[in-house]
Parts: sequence; structure tokens; C-alpha cells
Amino acid sequence: MSVPYVAIVSPTEEWNPAVHQRRDLLPLSLEIEGRDSSVPTATLSVQNPNLAPSELSDKRILISDRGRLIFDGILEPAPIGLVDDVITLLANARPPVEEDLKAAMNALATPLKVSPYWEPLCVPQGQEEEWSEILAARASVVAHSRIQGAPSVVDALTGSTVLTVKPRKGRVRYQEGEKIAGTYGVKLKAAWKELVTQPIELNIKSEDSSGIFDRLETYTWEGIVENFPKAGDTLGDGFSVLRSECELDVEDDRADPPVIVPVEEFVASFVPGEAELDPFIKKLGTQKVKFQCAAIRARLNLEYRWEAERTETAEFKFPIVAQPGATNAEENIEELSLRPLTDGTGARSWQPNTAYEVGDEIADGRFIYRCRVDHTSGATRTGAEWVFVGETNYLAARRISSFFRSARGAAVLAHALERAKTRARFAARKVRVSFEAAMPKPWHVTEDMRIALDAGPAPNRLPGGYATGRLVEYRLTWDRGERLFSGVIACCVGTGVLSEPTLGAVTGSAPGASGRVEVVVENDREAQREALENAQTVVEGEPSFNLEQLPETIIRITTTPAAATSFESDISVPISGSLGFPLQAPIEV
Repeated sequence: MSVPYVAIVSPTEEWNPAVHQRRDLLPLSLEIEGRDSSVPTATLSVQNPNLAPSELSDKRILISDRGRLIFDGILEPAPIGLVDDVITLLANARPPVEEDLKAAMNALATPLKVSPYWEPLCVPQGQEEEWSEILAARASVVAHSRIQGAPSVVDALTGSTVLTVKPRKGRVRYQEGEKIAGTYGVKLKAAWKELVTQPIELNIKSEDSSGIFDRLETYTWEGIVENFPKAGDTLGDGFSVLRSECELDVEDDRADPPVIVPVEEFVASFVPGEAELDPFIKKLGTQKVKFQCAAIRARLNLEYRWEAERTETAEFKFPIVAQPGATNAEENIEELSLRPLTDGTGARSWQPNTAYEVGDEIADGRFIYRCRVDHTSGATRTGAEWVFVGETNYLAARRISSFFRSARGAAVLAHALERAKTRARFAARKVRVSFEAAMPKPWHVTEDMRIALDAGPAPNRLPGGYATGRLVEYRLTWDRGERLFSGVIACCVGTGVLSEPTLGAVTGSAPGASGRVEVVVENDREAQREALENAQTVVEGEPSFNLEQLPETIIRITTTPAAATSFESDISVPISGSLGFPLQAPIEV
């Protein structure tokens, strides 16, 4: 009989040709279909067996041909009909339990999440398990086997096996898609908050430095030492004192009080005012006053801390090498806004023997994971229960001026290059060729293969007379004694010269800003002396002056914060070379 065997089996039975080549169901026709990213299906047209519909629903079937298993699947709910009526049954090639397929897909995804093909910063929040994101930087597709729907990731351009097919006369259709962009690239945008720390040192002049307190000498030194900023003080917004020194230059610091190094003595006389005279002792005349000028050693170390918002963009693009007439002058540039780089996480550390629910996030080491299934944790964390989300913090340090010039930024650029190459490779499969041919041995047709078409005589017209490409969908049909194999292949329109673009060293400078500290010393020794001399008068032949006219020495420290708190900059990412593809089908000229 031309149709394969169909055996109804239990969920745990293993294929055995000696046992399972039987006809528990007798198909009048049978069709097995498969396509990229979809679970293969089998459609059977059978006479309704002497079974209630419930006895067929969710049953596992094994379809075999000449001693080889070609389909292992589960029947969908069966239609209600009379015994011996012709009914249609649908079976899906998948594990007996849906959760098993999900677990298989999860297990398949975990090893794929490696640099440069996976980059959490480029994945939108909550889409870590989307296969469109998992494979965004791989020229690969998910393919499902007809044997229990086991998933795998396979190359999107070729295949692990090659089958040469001679189509039936008039059963080839060549379809060429739109022209593809001649240039591909990526524009990236990164945003982060930068923590800026700026050290500022102020000191007096010495042999090896010229500080701002150069030659600080005064007649009124007591208040300066007492009021000089101390360690821990703040001087304006963001400015703090780390270290402070302000002391007299002494000759003998063991003395009590210490002996001040003499700088200069200013001797003059003055006439007391009425308010200064004791009302019981009225003494007129002048008195001698001696002012001692002291030198001060001072040093002030400040730290200015502030936070700036930085936005940095990087863009690169490269040409593709395809057949003449396959491309246009357009550019295909993907724009990616990275996740915030310095956002913290409130995730708790993973703990054993703890109840977790779907959606819970935990931190394990420096990575964040999200709970896939409700469970109580065991001694170790498993990939079947947790999906990788990203890192606890995407910047090792916040004190950077350019993200894309950092090691972390270089990893993002490498991933972006793979994403652009992947988009270009899929676009290069612009030719679709559908065909129909006599069925080969059905087990030779797999989910991971390349078909080489031998077009044969007219009217099977193909440009160049041939086409080869990945089998993206297929159908195996047994009907009225005839076996047919039909399918669609996706063909690249490259030149056969394979090439890869490469990224160069990132260049460009980032804008910056800094705080400023200004120190002004008012009324030092020279200004004080001048004030005293100008205030003197002569009373009864003696110089005199008003004590109130001796100005105090004052140190004024003014802090000015950074002029900007947000910066935008563009980084140049040079790229060399081009991207080439296989020559799988000539295009019509």
C-alpha cells in the first residue's frame, strides 16, 4: 500500500519497527508539513474507526515508512462522526506534554545567550525570552524535528544536508523580491548618570609649588586660624573639605604659648578715646602699641562631587556585496536605545529552599534572573526555572566620559555589528523558488537542509538554469497512490565572495565640565600696614592712630559648580570591509 503505517501508541513507547509498523489508522491520504519556526503537522484523511472521538483525542501516533520513523506526534481533538465516515485528523509533532516543549526551548536558549550574539543592553525589558531577540544577532532560525518536535537552531542560509531535486515539468515558480538596501548599519544611543569627583588642592607657596595662599602674613592672625575651614566642612553645593591645615609658623612649638616666628613689628602710638578711659582714672596722652606680624602655613584639599547626565551616540554602516541589480541606494540603519546603564536593582539574592513565583527577580552573583515557573528552590539554581535577564549594573564604574570607548561599550558595538550582519543576510535571501517533485525517501527530508534544484527542460525556467537554497517550508503528500514532495527554498543573491566587515578603534572626545574654587585674601600684611600708616596723625609731636582703622585679614573662598549637568556627544566608529553572501540563485537581468 502506498500510504505509510500509522500506529496509536502510549506516551512512553519507543519506536520499534517490528512492533509499530501496523495500521491502527488507515489513511486514505496523508500530508506532513513543516516550515521554519513552526512545529511540523500531519493531516490524515481516514475512515472513522469504531472509536469514540474522545478515544482519539490527544493520542500519540507513530507514522513510519519502509521501516523508518518519519513522524511522532499527538492527535488534536477528533471530530464527531459516524463510524466509517471519512474524517480529517490533525497531529502535531511535539512532546506529549506542552511543558516539555517549553522546557526544551528554554534549554536551547540558554547557551545562545553569549557575547557577541546576545547583549542584554540591547534587549527591551521583558523580552529576554523572545526568540526574535535571542536570534537578533545570529543568521539562524528555529527548526523543529518531525520526531516529537525537538527544537534546534540551524543556519538560515544553508543546511546540514543537501538534497538534489529534479522538479516536475511546469512545477517550478521563481519569485524575486524587492531590491535590498546596499548599506546596512546600526545607530546606538546610550544614556547614563556619571558620577564626577574632582580633587582641588590649595596651599601656600613652597620650594616646589606655588599655592594660592602665597606669602600669607597678617597682623590679625588669631581669627584666621580659628575660622579656617576644617576637614568635613562643606563649601557650597558638592564641595567638601578632605584635608585642612592652617597654623602659625612657629619658632618653638614646645613653648606655651608657642613662640611665633617674627616677621615684622609695627610700633606706633595712639590717643585713647573717651569711651576707652576708665571714668575713675582719667589719663590723657599717648601710648605705644606694638603689632606683631605672623606668617601662616595653610593647605586645603577639597573634593567636588556631582552627577551629570550623559547621552552618547555611535553609528556605523557597511556596504553589502550582491549581484548587480539586486540592491538599491538605500540604507538600512537600525536604531537601538540601550537600557539605562546605571539603574540599580532591588532584586534579592537567590536563596535555596525558598518559594518563588513566576515573575520574581533574583540576583545571583552579578546577574539578574526572572522566575519562569512557580517552584521551591533546591540546593542549586537551574536554567529550567530561571531566565537570564541581565547584569545587576551595566557599568563597572560610573566615572567614565565615554561609554562606547569602554570595554563594556566595545562589547555592545560587537553585538550591534552582528545584528546588522544578520539583518543583511536575511534580506539577501530575496529569491523564493517553489517546486513540486516526486517524493524522495521521506526521511531524507529534514528541518535542516539545503535543496539544489535541477530545473530541467522548459517550462521550468530559472535564471541561469539552477537555484539552491535553504528549505524553509516543505510538504510530503501521499494521495491516491501518488507520493509528492513540494517546498519553498530561500536563495541568496550574493556573488559567492564571502566577506566580513570589521570595526575599528572608536574615536572622538566627550565634552566635560568642572567645578571652580576662587580664593581671595583681603587685607594682608601689606594692606594692613598701608591702612595704619594712612590713618596716623601727629598729636603733640607723636604719631597716633585710631585702633578701629586696623582692618582684619579675611580669606574668602568662593565655589562655583560645574556649568553643565547634561552632555550629549557623538562617537565615531570606523568600519572596514563589506559583507558578502553565497551565490545561490542568479537574478533576472
